[in-house]
Amino acid sequence: GWGVFTLVASSATAGEVTRVAAIGDSNTAGLGIPSAQNTYPEHLQSLLGPAFDVRNFGLSGARATDASPNPYSATAQHTNAIAYDPHVVVSNLGINDFNLIGSGAGQTAFVADYTDILDDYQSGVVTSPSYLIQTVLPPVIAPHGQVATIAALQPTYDTILGQVAANVGAAGIDAQTPFTSHPDYTTNAATNPLMQGDGLHPTTAGHLLTAIATRDALLAQQGVAVTAFTQNVNNRALSEGQSFTVNVGSHLDDADLPQDVE
Repeated sequence: GWGVFTLVASSATAGEVTRVAAIGDSNTAGLGIPSAQNTYPEHLQSLLGPAFDVRNFGLSGARATDASPNPYSATAQHTNAIAYDPHVVVSNLGINDFNLIGSGAGQTAFVADYTDILDDYQSGVVTSPSYLIQTVLPPVIAPHGQVATIAALQPTYDTILGQVAANVGAAGIDAQTPFTSHPDYTTNAATNPLMQGDGLHPTTAGHLLTAIATRDALLAQQGVAVTAFTQNVNNRALSEGQSFTVNVGSHLDDADLPQDVE
């Protein structure tokens, strides 16, 4: 049968459900996804099971930099996520700051402001949450208009996201390789079942790939080996274009995750 993980984050007490706050932008909120249950935080909940409570605090358009439109630090989602008092904070912020990090000053502000956002989660009963952040962001592909710009910024993103992770002791998540290494991946959204038509936002199947990468990083951070369970899920290929079903065992309320309807 398929294994069920029992895992308690280091800051949760025995028998306590581990609270996981997923913060970030539209790729957390699920812009363009048919229903909330198809977003990566909901997939992550299904993959981790009932010992965890994963909540989605994403907001479309959110940015890490304070001196920008829609800074995450000033949102109700950030306030609500802090009040949730999470044991684990997972973040995908960064892509919407692409036009603010071209200078050294912009990069410095990004690192400082993003670090401050994450530090805010040390103010509750849980004073030392575990952090996981996407240090390699998901791909941006045609026909999106900023493909070349964001590709050129990849080394910058690698540096500044790595600095943020180091500042708070976060585990890094490579959210790009699960897409680019998938057999159905292409560089144009018209033929890529993992990406919506804009070339920026993942489909339901893409959200599941993000959830798997996040789950693996969380398990590794907590010292749990990536087992055949993980590999079996990773190796399940997309079938018939965008239909995507993963059976991960009895710890799911519904064993078959929703199919992509894009």
